[in-house]
Amino acid sequence: MITLLLSFPIAIAASIYLEEFAPKNKITDFIEININNLAAVPSIVFGLLGLGILLGTFHLPRSTPLVAGITLALMTLPRIIIPCRASLKAVPPSIREGALAIGASKVQSVMHHVVPFAIPGTLSGTIIGLAQALGETAPLILIGMVAFVVDIPSIPTDPSASLPVQVYLWSEQAERGFVEKTSATIMVLLSFLITLNFIAVYLRQKFERKW
Repeated sequence: MITLLLSFPIAIAASIYLEEFAPKNKITDFIEININNLAAVPSIVFGLLGLGILLGTFHLPRSTPLVAGITLALMTLPRIIIPCRASLKAVPPSIREGALAIGASKVQSVMHHVVPFAIPGTLSGTIIGLAQALGETAPLILIGMVAFVVDIPSIPTDPSASLPVQVYLWSEQAERGFVEKTSATIMVLLSFLITLNFIAVYLRQKFERKW
C-alpha cells in the first residue's frame, strides 16, 4: 500500500508533464534517458540507496514497512512512467485538437480527454510494476527486514517482515517443519502475483480502445 500510494501519483504526474507539457530540449532528453536506465537497474541497487539515504542519512527505523515502501516505490517509479507515457502517446492527436478547437485549455484537454483514454495502459503497467515489487527480496534484506517480529505491526513504523523475505529465511532452515511453511508461503505469494497479473490483463482488455 505504501509503494502504491507513493509511486502511482508521482509517476502519473511525471508522465503527464513529460509527455504533454515539458519542452523538448536536452534536459528532458536527459531525464528520459535516465528513466529508461532506472527501469533496468538491479533491485539490489535500490536497496543500497535505501540503506544509505533512508537509514544512514534520515535515520528512519529499520525493518519497517515505511522504509520498505519508499525503497520499492523508487524502484517501481520508472516501471509505471514508461507504460503511462506510452499510453498517453497512443491517444490520437485529434482528441487533443478537438478539445482545443471547442475552447478547452491545454490543461483541460489533457486532464479531461487524453488522460481518461490512457487509463487502461496506465493501470496495467501499474499493477505489473507492483507485482514485480511484491516479489523483491534483495532490497528488503539490505534495509533490515530480516528481524524476528513478535507482534503484529499496526503502523508503518513498526518492525515487520514480507513474504519474499520469509521464503528466503525459512528455506535456509534445516528443520523439516520449515519445508511446509516455505511451501505455503510460496503458494500465497504466487497467488498474489497471479491475481495481480490477471487483474492487469482484465482491465487492459476491458477498457482498451482501438483507434
